[in-house]
Amino acid sequence: MRLKDAIDTAVTVLNDDGVTYARPDLLRYANDALDAILLLAPHLFHETGELDCVDGETIQAISFDDAHALASVVRVKNGNALNMFDKATMDMYRPGWHQDPAGPARGWCPDASGNPMRFYIWPKAPANQILEVVYVRVPKEYNETEETGLPATYAGAIADFIVASAESRDDEHANSGRAVIFFNKFMAHFRPNEPVRSSQ
Repeated sequence: MRLKDAIDTAVTVLNDDGVTYARPDLLRYANDALDAILLLAPHLFHETGELDCVDGETIQAISFDDAHALASVVRVKNGNALNMFDKATMDMYRPGWHQDPAGPARGWCPDASGNPMRFYIWPKAPANQILEVVYVRVPKEYNETEETGLPATYAGAIADFIVASAESRDDEHANSGRAVIFFNKFMAHFRPNEPVRSSQ
């Protein structure tokens, strides 16, 4: 999907001649929509990557420049798959797991502190271990004609966000609640069981 598709739809809804709402502003709102979608539907921004482990450690962290959060640890590169384990259970029934001899990773779990970049592996990493991971990428700033990688079905949601953003800067329309209506329409794309609420 290209942002141009969503912007063209928004221009039609706004009934704008290109004077009231400048095209660069609408593009900025479209990119803002991607940031909002990242928080509402992070699976749409999943990427795979290869992570060099810190030797001799159970705690690891992704460090990709475009990383927002770790989604999962898939496998040791050219090796076995990893299963997720529950840290509280490991701590209770195998309290010395951090001290187990280094070896190919067999399991992983999210960092107990809630840091979205960090995670534990078991056992601790041997030298030169590489893990295949899935992470949530931060969307870059797209121009109108670049492919975003999102399904075309999300163009309507982005158009609703653009309209809501454009209308919210206009005091008259903001007071009428039109911006709120379109923001609620945007949210409804990600919470389909909730009715679209007007501002009345």
